[in-house]
Amino acid sequence: MFRKNVETRKISEVNLEVLKKIISDNAKTEYGILHNFSKINSVDDFRKNVGLSDYYGFEKYVNRMYNGEENVLTAYPVEIFVNTSGTTNKPKIIPVTRKSLSVCADACEKKKNDLIRKYRKENGKGSRLFVGLFCDDLDRPHEKCMLYTEIYYRYHYESGYLNFEEYVGGRELMFDKETQDVFYAKLWSSLLDENVILIESIYMYDVLQFLTYFENNYEKVIFDIKRGIIPKEMKISDRVRKKLLDLPVDLKRLDFVEKECKKGFDGIVSRIWPKISLVSGISSKSFVFENRAMERYLRNIPKDFYIYGMSESYIGASIKPNSFEYSLLFENAFYEFIPCSKDCVYCGDAVTIDKLEVGKLYELVLTSFSGFYRYKTGDMIKIKSCSREQVTFEFVLRKNLLLNIAGEKMTACNIGEVVRRMDKEISDILAYSFGAMMYKNVGRYFMFLCFEDLNVNINTSDISNKLDLILSEVNCVYKKLRYLGYISSPKVILNNSQEYSKLIDKASPKRRHNKPIHILSEVKLNAMLR
Repeated sequence: MFRKNVETRKISEVNLEVLKKIISDNAKTEYGILHNFSKINSVDDFRKNVGLSDYYGFEKYVNRMYNGEENVLTAYPVEIFVNTSGTTNKPKIIPVTRKSLSVCADACEKKKNDLIRKYRKENGKGSRLFVGLFCDDLDRPHEKCMLYTEIYYRYHYESGYLNFEEYVGGRELMFDKETQDVFYAKLWSSLLDENVILIESIYMYDVLQFLTYFENNYEKVIFDIKRGIIPKEMKISDRVRKKLLDLPVDLKRLDFVEKECKKGFDGIVSRIWPKISLVSGISSKSFVFENRAMERYLRNIPKDFYIYGMSESYIGASIKPNSFEYSLLFENAFYEFIPCSKDCVYCGDAVTIDKLEVGKLYELVLTSFSGFYRYKTGDMIKIKSCSREQVTFEFVLRKNLLLNIAGEKMTACNIGEVVRRMDKEISDILAYSFGAMMYKNVGRYFMFLCFEDLNVNINTSDISNKLDLILSEVNCVYKKLRYLGYISSPKVILNNSQEYSKLIDKASPKRRHNKPIHILSEVKLNAMLR
């Protein structure tokens, strides 16, 4: 097996072993026969027989697998299928094999648990507060198609990694299909537990949403706890209601919490939970405003950004708290990297790990344990370090994420620069969403900006004009099309945090855990504008 004696060999050699393993095991699949897997003995052979592809090159095979056919793309048994959110295009269905789960999830959870054990050793025993809730019933077989995060945690439950006794509220407050008022239930249970040592989420943004809910609703929740009544209008299952009402109530603890909250929410987390030592969740540099907004609540509490991955595979593990630099998980997939310019234009052929250059930008290409071969992910990464033992990188942006009204092709890179310049013009931005909408034959851009407290002195018209100027500066085609009248003047919409959260919920009302929606599809933009 390729894991043997990893420490004595270069990671490039180990990664090549991963490719050999995948090719050998899948040589008799339909895809393997079609692409001569049995005759592939090198990376060059692999590239000659298998071309680069995106999801739509595999879609017809995936659809057949979804309908029950076996041995199509992969010989590994398919455990389940993943629904993706459709960030850059229409939603996809991704097969997840048991092999992929065992390779990817085991390594990631081991890293996370090692970190938690370290903090437990330093700070003593305590509870883990998971601020989300999975729409899954562990007592029944899983559905055919699920979110990857639900698959991931269910797998860890079945593998014995999840010890519910460590979590605030136990099993009932981690897996429940009927409860929609998740933060209400989480706040109720966590306010009663002074021994929280870790706040954990899927996305770090979940933590921000939870803490914002805490600030806006603590008086109501404390009032309900003291009365021992959960209002009927709260969308909470009978099982979760019973769990919450059975929790022991310490009135002195609640009085202390209420007193601390009334002092203000700067550094509230360590004041309410003095044993807190870590906050964990997925994030990236692209969520700069959301991460900045969390600082008011967290202050100096370390943040572990945990993992970098996608539905197709987990790619990297964070190297240390408070860092967006990830270590490449070189046993989870075979990797190739297409060199790109800063404008995301290809500027060379795909290279393997041993040919990477520090400081350069690459599109990540995967050959995975779930049946995707030379799969262009669209994720742009920047290499931070290379050595015999480790490659580290930062995620930069999604290559295919763009808006286009009349041919200007406003990329994620353009939009990122627009937001950075807007932040200099109007300070204290906490979050943003950016979209484009067609009206008859002329379209316009919309930008939603979120602030903690909305300054009534801000002139929306002036800010919209400033946005128009910045868009013209970062995208010359936009400037020409504006001059010709093919694009109308943009509009900025300002919101406080509560208003913005409600708008985002309208854009994606069925989400069980959240991440910022920076670039809006026309459907989501229309929902927010309504």
